[in-house]
Amino acid sequence: MLSEDSEAQIGRGPLGTLAHIDARPRSCAVARSRFWVMWAGLAWLALVAPACRRTPARIEVPAPQLVLWAWDRGEDLQFLTKQPPSSTGVAYLAATVYLYRQNVVARRRTAQLVIPDGIWRMPVVRIETDRQFLPTLEDGQRQELLRLLRVEFEHAGLSRLQIDFEATASQRAFYRGLIFELRAALGARVFLSVTALASWCLQDRFMTDWPVDEIVPMFYRLGSEGPKLRDELQRGVDLAPECRRAHGLYTDEPMILPPVPRRLYLFSRAAFSEASLDRARGRLAASEQDTR
Repeated sequence: MLSEDSEAQIGRGPLGTLAHIDARPRSCAVARSRFWVMWAGLAWLALVAPACRRTPARIEVPAPQLVLWAWDRGEDLQFLTKQPPSSTGVAYLAATVYLYRQNVVARRRTAQLVIPDGIWRMPVVRIETDRQFLPTLEDGQRQELLRLLRVEFEHAGLSRLQIDFEATASQRAFYRGLIFELRAALGARVFLSVTALASWCLQDRFMTDWPVDEIVPMFYRLGSEGPKLRDELQRGVDLAPECRRAHGLYTDEPMILPPVPRRLYLFSRAAFSEASLDRARGRLAASEQDTR
């Protein structure tokens, strides 16, 4: 962990990566100046000199333009080592939090997950509400949910987090308050992502001012409106401006790309494999040709 002085010199780079600048303690410059003007301070300088050496910055893998959703099932993604590390990332389900009555219960992932070293990854926390025993959605419940989200963020040890919550109309004020408080708790340097139903990026917009780095519309399972919406997208009718940084697709449905390139998230009914990812890439390439 960097000191307070060092942390103040870190800025967020593009797509949520951390841009590390000089993180040496400020006392180093003072120590060296005293060395040259006060020979008697030589012994003291020798003691503090090791602390003045530049600490190698942790290399942060840039966020890729294609991300696989690794959901609640066994996933062995070792085959990603055969591809450039920056080509594909993984957003993995880290935990599911259940809300019912006044209760908040978290269940951490138990399914096997193998992600090779060097692959960009992001933990996802899914929030579910009980339809029979409806949650109270009171302040105390939101605070407990906020606490659990921070626990999962710290457990992952990464600089990013995605929230997946298909909130109903009556739950949106609760969700909004949660996201604003989560951003305040995590700070501006954390890459915060949320998923969204496709309708939230069309006629049912309510996330226009949310303090997040990306909103990922899940452009699948669209019901009877699916063919029409895909046709509009293919003709160049884009989604709402706040939803144009990322796009979610389902490998078992038509994968129509938006008119302007952005990060793509892929959801699959079955575990990903090298063959299934190659097929998906081929379909995406064909869709890209169709949208030109």
